[in-house]
Amino acid sequence: MSEKLSMGLESKLIDVFDQLNQKYKYGEHYLLSFHTDNYGGEACYDAPLEVSDDAGGYVVRMSKGSFITVPKESLNDFGSPQFLALWGDKIHKTLKSPPGVRKEVFAQSDFAPRLSREEQIVANIKIASVDFELGGTETQFAYDYFFDGQEDILPRVSYQTYKNGKEGVLDIRKHVGDVADEHDSDDSRFDFSNLFGNSSSQHYSRLLLPFQIPVSIDITAAAGTNLVNVTGLKLRRFSMYIGTGEGSFECKSLNTELCESLNFSIGAATANINGLGNTNTKKINASTRAGRLNLNFDGDLKIETVVNVNVSAGFVTLGIPKRFGVKVYFLGKILSSISLPDMVFSSEGQHYTNRTYGSTESSLVIHVNVGAGRVKIVWL
Repeated sequence: MSEKLSMGLESKLIDVFDQLNQKYKYGEHYLLSFHTDNYGGEACYDAPLEVSDDAGGYVVRMSKGSFITVPKESLNDFGSPQFLALWGDKIHKTLKSPPGVRKEVFAQSDFAPRLSREEQIVANIKIASVDFELGGTETQFAYDYFFDGQEDILPRVSYQTYKNGKEGVLDIRKHVGDVADEHDSDDSRFDFSNLFGNSSSQHYSRLLLPFQIPVSIDITAAAGTNLVNVTGLKLRRFSMYIGTGEGSFECKSLNTELCESLNFSIGAATANINGLGNTNTKKINASTRAGRLNLNFDGDLKIETVVNVNVSAGFVTLGIPKRFGVKVYFLGKILSSISLPDMVFSSEGQHYTNRTYGSTESSLVIHVNVGAGRVKIVWL
């Protein structure tokens, strides 16, 4: 797959990786190395390296898909006791993980306490200027957490147990004191950027919660890319607010816990919500002020779920399997619009229904309130 580097050079790169891995705890192993083209800047897997001047640098690929770039000139200091001091942070900041792979690359925290008597965990996450991922794992710890970024925005992490040890509460937030949920108020003018600084892809945070006990999750993210995968988690309650940036939610298998509610709120962000039919929840609230929100109800829905959609401005798409029964109540203003293909209006009940509503246990009752935006149903 890759042009094999000389053993002397590759040995140096392996040693460089080992030093970095010991310091930054990547949670992966060395896999292979290849060089970048000094003339085009592209990675070369099969082009022979005839002279070292042809190389622009070296890329180390790890066992789960992450990469670091090692500058060619850094190897001039290889073997020096000051190598990490001179080059460690510079090389570490090049860490990249492909989106399709990165969610699998998690490092266990050294400071996470072991599970004891907990019967549920409540996770409250309030962050900004950080790309964030959340998922689940088999672990005997209360959580696994990893942060990669500048020390001045390192979030404060705390974990306490309550109710005689039966409830664990995890708080992850920027260390600036308590941050109120200002986004819950429609007239809020709270500026996250002034509090936390500008967003940056230099900062990356990962949280894993245990599969074996129920969890409730509340995420407030001012900016950045926020990727949430609750597949396998016993989800009791979930809320996610994104100010700007991008977000995603995914649930690939049926939630075995009855979920009290799901809440999705975005400002001027874009969010793709998938697998809502697998969440086993009776109530879903979704709102956008000026963003784009895609709600997909694919999955094994077996109950009636009430969905409240509020659109100040922006665009909401609801992807619904054709086998579901659907009833829609719509309240819109002059500048609003809604697209409801293959649905029939009932003047008596002031609602729309599709043909399968009332004949299946998999049903959605949707209440739509639109100001100056648009809502569209797409059949899956």
